[in-house]
Amino acid sequence: MNSSVCIVGVGMRPAAHMTPDVSEAIRTSDEVYYLLADPLAELDLLALRPDAANLYEEYSSKANRRESYADVADRVISRAIAGASVCFVTYGDPSFGTISTSMIRNSCLDMEIPIRVLPGVSSVACLTADLGIDFLVSGVTGSDCNRLLRLPSSALSTVVGDVLVLWQPASVSSYELSPSVSASDQRELGRRIALLMGDEASLFRYRAGAAIEGFVLEHFDVSDIAGFDFALDDTIVVVKDTALRHLPVLHRAAMRGGRG
Repeated sequence: MNSSVCIVGVGMRPAAHMTPDVSEAIRTSDEVYYLLADPLAELDLLALRPDAANLYEEYSSKANRRESYADVADRVISRAIAGASVCFVTYGDPSFGTISTSMIRNSCLDMEIPIRVLPGVSSVACLTADLGIDFLVSGVTGSDCNRLLRLPSSALSTVVGDVLVLWQPASVSSYELSPSVSASDQRELGRRIALLMGDEASLFRYRAGAAIEGFVLEHFDVSDIAGFDFALDDTIVVVKDTALRHLPVLHRAAMRGGRG
């Protein structure tokens, strides 16, 4: 039996970001399963493996997202237990913000199933390249939106930096890993952002785009967060007024009052 699991990331722009190692794993595994946010990424994958199986049904079948991720992990692990070499394909980097990866990895280690994780180009890497934000020197703090929303007020002062990067605004909720989004939760997120970064801070919606489209960058006000229709792979970038001039791409977008 070839029982094993390989978890791979196809990057944010799969046609350009898929590495040779990832392509080889997809081509040579007995079975391929995927959970991808981008239809273009799905097309690229199916061009390599037309028999790849979409696990979106497992992901979307439960009200609680943690249960959904557990269903995805169980599907992958069950096929490895049955003796298959299994490749699980995710968007971006498989170890960044992908709960199912941790669940699969931990189960494999517990069951002594051989496992490899092949990195992909993450949203962090794209954001750094597209916007010129160096996480090491720009005073950057990063957080999942839900984590910031659930932090006790007394702990908010621990979130510091001239630039605040917030991932997954499309799923912000005061209930852990709930798929629902409410305007009241979005308003509370906006209040916390203003408290941390100041009322004059500039907010941007960023999304790494397909290679032919480039990235999306849109300037907006903190008051606009409530009811804002964020896409699944959007990221919020908040910059203090005093730091904005040191980030030319964002400064230009703010001066234009819209897309960068």
